[in-house]
Amino acid sequence: MEAAPEAEVLLLTANVAEEEQVKKYVDDTMAHFGRIDAFFNNAGIEGKQNLTEDFGIDEFQKVVSINLNGVFYGMKYVLAVMKKQGSGSVVNTASVGGIRGVGNQSAMRPASTALSA
Repeated sequence: MEAAPEAEVLLLTANVAEEEQVKKYVDDTMAHFGRIDAFFNNAGIEGKQNLTEDFGIDEFQKVVSINLNGVFYGMKYVLAVMKKQGSGSVVNTASVGGIRGVGNQSAMRPASTALSA
């Protein structure tokens, strides 16, 4: 942290596909800092490369759980904090696959499209 040696950092890990883990990282952040001023919602996976007709439902659900549900869970808990404190900024990231076709991306494409809408 040479650029900002006075910055305080809190490192947390979570599986964003699990709502309770997302709630916990928001609660832990609030307990440590007392507020959330910015939120970069950027977790995502590509999933296996496969044709849609050969893509398994378990893999599809895994990608959607992380890439779409994970964004929703983050927004659900962080926006509640920001609304209460009266300010904050959110950036949600989606793949370019949400605005143009990407071959063999049977799950990432629809999840990214949903975020881009």
